This record gives sequence, structure tokens and C-alpha cells, in this order.
Amino acid sequence: MTRILRDHPDPSPAQFPIEQLGRVAFQGIEHQRRPSEPQGLGLGDFQSAIDDRLTGVTHIVRGIDLQDSAKRQRFLYDYFDWEYPEVVHWGHVQIDAYDVKMSTSTISELIDEGKLDGWDDPRAPTLKSLRRRGVRGEAVVEAIVGLGTSTSDVDLAMAETRMTLKYRVPDRQRLEWAQRIVEAMGDRPPQTTEEVYAREQIILHERQSTEIVVQALRITG
Repeated sequence: MTRILRDHPDPSPAQFPIEQLGRVAFQGIEHQRRPSEPQGLGLGDFQSAIDDRLTGVTHIVRGIDLQDSAKRQRFLYDYFDWEYPEVVHWGHVQIDAYDVKMSTSTISELIDEGKLDGWDDPRAPTLKSLRRRGVRGEAVVEAIVGLGTSTSDVDLAMAETRMTLKYRVPDRQRLEWAQRIVEAMGDRPPQTTEEVYAREQIILHERQSTEIVVQALRITG
């Protein structure tokens, strides 16, 4: 892999001098944290900056941990006299209802190890998991919009409860009346108010009750 040459003692990308962004080379110096890898920095900042330019990106919303990436990419844009997109950085969002770390690599490893059933496992902090649990997409959007674009870290506490509601079912006399009408209808759909009401009584008798899910989301920051 081609990497950016680094001679800074701290292997953290955040400490990489911005002015050295353009120095690209293969480097065989032993990495302080991963001895098997050369000491260098991947070219993700180069790649994403060029992609943004070629695809006409005008606005970027990303995590607060990528502030240094914006500085490096801006250096590249300034060098070519390009207009850099508007950037908004967001603080970390932690969902307290999950024990699994909000990390794609961690979730992927747990899936490979069989500790999670998949990306929609209810124990995983993913959008697929929320959809499987019955959380509406509109609710997710409303929650994120409600957070705003603060750079502060935010905790989302989610609670869920299920309630069984019993239908008002017909008594014996009304049920027998409804059964006679529905039997006379055969396979055709109801055509009169009386037939609609009779079919409804049959359905209520068959189902007896239903379950509703009540969900609440608390935002703190």
C-alpha cells in the first residue's frame, strides 16, 4: 500500500503535520503500534477529497474525530485553488440501550464469531436492528434532527415496552348474526354497511386482542 511518509514520533494521524501531506513514499521504518506494518499514513484523506471534488460535493457532515482530515483536505484544495465544501462536525452519539460498541469492525467481528445473528440483530446498534425492532424511519430522522449539529457528545437513552390491548368483541347473539350474513356473502367482498359491519365482527372475534409497542427516546448532552 502506498503511504504518506511520516517522521513524527507519534503514530497518531492527528499528529501528522499538515504541510507533509504531499510527501508520498514507501517507508520501511517499524511502526510503533503495529511492528509488522511500515510507519506511514493511509491516503484516505487524499482519496476522499478528490472524490468529493469530482462528484461535486458542496456540504460535508461528519464526526468530530475527523476535524484533522478537514484540515489536510483543505490544504489540498487550497493548493489547487479549489473551493472547499462547507463542513459541519458532529459530536459522538452513544446509544445507551446497547451493550455492543457502535463500531462496524466490532459488529462485523461479533457476527463472524456467531455472537450476533447479523446486522439486524436486535442487540446491535444499527439501523437494520432498529427497523427489525419496529422503530419507524421517521422517528430516527426526527431524533437526529432534534440533536442538531452540536460538537458535544450526546447520549441517547431508548426505552421500549409492549402492551396487549383487547378488542371489544361481539357477544354470542351478535356473532351469530354476523356469521349468517358473512356465510350468505360467500367469497365476494362486502357491498353494504351491514355486510362491512358483519365482517368486522367476525375479525374481532377471531383476533380478540392486539399488541402495540411504545417507544421513548431521551436525548442528553
